[in-house]
Amino acid sequence: MRERLIIAMLLTGALLVLTACAVPEWLLEPGDEAAAGTQEPYPALPTVAATGTPIDAVGVGPAATITLPLAAGSESTEISETAEATQAAAAEELCADPVSGKSLNYEDAAAIAATSACVDDGELLADHFCNESAGSWWIGLDVEREGCYPACVVDVDSGTAEINWRCTGLPATATVTAVPVETAEPTATSDAAAAFSDWRGFIYRQPSGSLVEYRFRRDDGEWFDIGAQESGMRENFAAAAWSAIKVVLSGKETVGSRTLEVQRLVELPLKSDQPRNLTPFAMPSTSSRLAADEGGAYFAWSAVDGSLAEPWCEGAAGPGSGEWLQLDFSTPLELTEIRLANGYQDGEYLYVLNNRVKTLSIYVDGVRLGEWELDDSADWQSYAVAGDVTPGVTAGTIRLVIEDEFEGWAYEDTCIAEVEVWGRSR
Repeated sequence: MRERLIIAMLLTGALLVLTACAVPEWLLEPGDEAAAGTQEPYPALPTVAATGTPIDAVGVGPAATITLPLAAGSESTEISETAEATQAAAAEELCADPVSGKSLNYEDAAAIAATSACVDDGELLADHFCNESAGSWWIGLDVEREGCYPACVVDVDSGTAEINWRCTGLPATATVTAVPVETAEPTATSDAAAAFSDWRGFIYRQPSGSLVEYRFRRDDGEWFDIGAQESGMRENFAAAAWSAIKVVLSGKETVGSRTLEVQRLVELPLKSDQPRNLTPFAMPSTSSRLAADEGGAYFAWSAVDGSLAEPWCEGAAGPGSGEWLQLDFSTPLELTEIRLANGYQDGEYLYVLNNRVKTLSIYVDGVRLGEWELDDSADWQSYAVAGDVTPGVTAGTIRLVIEDEFEGWAYEDTCIAEVEVWGRSR
């Protein structure tokens, strides 16, 4: 009897639990019948797999619209999924100072430039890039000055802005002075600032965005940075670099950093007849560019900055046929050769995932020079215009137009890692 009572109590408890879980329809208020049933699960949100390639290269398509289920009796609300957080992260271009670790996005840098003395002389342009080694934003300026292509430089650490005129070319008043100089061995001591005299060699201008604008290559093959430049000396450096004329330098050397403070420069009548890389003197421009993302900025400058890992990628719809990269020189040169490193070369996978150039048309001062059939290779390739001793083609503007592409496995963006223009200054 006692066992039966215990079993009856257990059955009664189980019945009460089941009754509490299942709400009878007659207990519901009118219009709430759906609460007694099972709701449909929330739809899964679409995702985009990480590929390591430019975010705006992924074909996402229009924004998706998702209807979330609400409580019965309420109107449904449509939520447009625009992935605002993802787009904001891609749009925020950051530049960091390598010393202080501070960072500054492009929008804030542009705001600083817009309220600085940079805009006293002209308007800011859309072209911009981060000089990672110096920790500064370089923003183009629409200012006319012969032989110059100025930029507003915003320092990430200090938050200040100033104009860098970036003047190149051979000044009209430059003269070549022949001075007999006896051959002397380079002299330097272990002092922090040792005097040197009569060092012979050539001056080279560095690509835009470099820490130093000019470098000196001594006859023994040693390289030195040229440090602080007085306004008068700077024109001499530009003239010597552009004309490829041999110089004799005297001054002081900071031995630890191999930096020269030039106090005297003499040009020798020994102009080099050998073709050389004149790309650092070019002002690059493009028909379009891929929007900047976590992988890079893809500016026109990226194709001439000396880095294979930072390409120019066209940003037009489709595979890129008809898009172009142009190099303008303030003084015409004698073009002998064009060199090109194809594709997106920051890792082997990005090279095959994106388009590479298959055929280029070459235009010199608006006239079609020829067609260049390229190999699908990451190696440097060359288009010869003339030999080392034969005359080249006079060129002030060189435009490379994409005619055909090697198809990428995933994306239609056609990229060029680097371009070099070789020739003789005139």
